Amino acid sequence: MYTKFNENYKLEKWYPAEYSDLCSMYDIISIKDLIEGLFIELVPDSVVDSENEKYETIYIHWPGSYVSYMVSDNGARNLINLDKNNHRWTFFKIMDSKYVDFIIKDSCGVEGDNLEHFCIIGTNSIIDVLSPYEPQILDSNKKPIAGEKEWEE
Repeated sequence: MYTKFNENYKLEKWYPAEYSDLCSMYDIISIKDLIEGLFIELVPDSVVDSENEKYETIYIHWPGSYVSYMVSDNGARNLINLDKNNHRWTFFKIMDSKYVDFIIKDSCGVEGDNLEHFCIIGTNSIIDVLSPYEPQILDSNKKPIAGEKEWEE
């Protein structure tokens, strides 16, 4: 199912690593671009306190390389994560992305056939990541969630 936002892209709700037990909203606490990959630290930030207490900090991790990422203030796209019932969600893929088109045209040799645009809409900021593969979801100890291979420092 797609939610049309504007002529630049369509949003598709995404469940990272097919992991469906996630808080509805997270805030982006840190972004670390390391040799081991890109790490995005997220803390539960729902308007419902009991939901925040139920969930823990998670990390979204693209091991190795990714193509590009961009961080922006949430005010620029404040309402795009609302569904028709005014429920918020944090994780999306963007279809027909102008960002993907821009990176392909502006780069030297980046192929876009399998490039996906992931959009993590936090409470206060948004990060867009272009990668040919889905990230891992790690718990607060950087251990894989949903049976993924363990990340090694």
